[in-house]
Amino acid sequence: MRSSDVVAVPIADADRTPSMLSRLAAPAGRRMLIGLAGGDFLMRGALRSGVAPSLLRHGERAVALELAAGSAPDTRLLRRGRFVDVLILAPNGSRVAARGLQLLSAASERSGGVSVTVRAPAKVALALATGRRGRELRLLLRGDAP
Repeated sequence: MRSSDVVAVPIADADRTPSMLSRLAAPAGRRMLIGLAGGDFLMRGALRSGVAPSLLRHGERAVALELAAGSAPDTRLLRRGRFVDVLILAPNGSRVAARGLQLLSAASERSGGVSVTVRAPAKVALALATGRRGRELRLLLRGDAP
């Protein structure tokens, strides 16, 4: 939720309750527990408490990538926040599919392979999720780590 999604309305002091928000910025970056429509009143109980802002920005997608063993750097190096480039290897040649994607979580080893989740713009995410049939992915770790 963005602060621009919320509008202050005048309420008489006698009608105020402790569950009402006192600042317009209070819901910024928070998620809703219930569905609200335009014009609904927003109470503190409708907001998730203690939840960090979303890991994805507007227009981004989380993409899970499954890699063959040996196609990724050491999993101890693939930590949340690191940046990678993704290569697609195919019989007719290789190409860079994406540059500078950020890892959303640490890599995990699964049944002889490695699994990572990256943050990607929607167009790149769709290409990575659909354009891999019969091809192998390879990750290149970038040096611009946080």
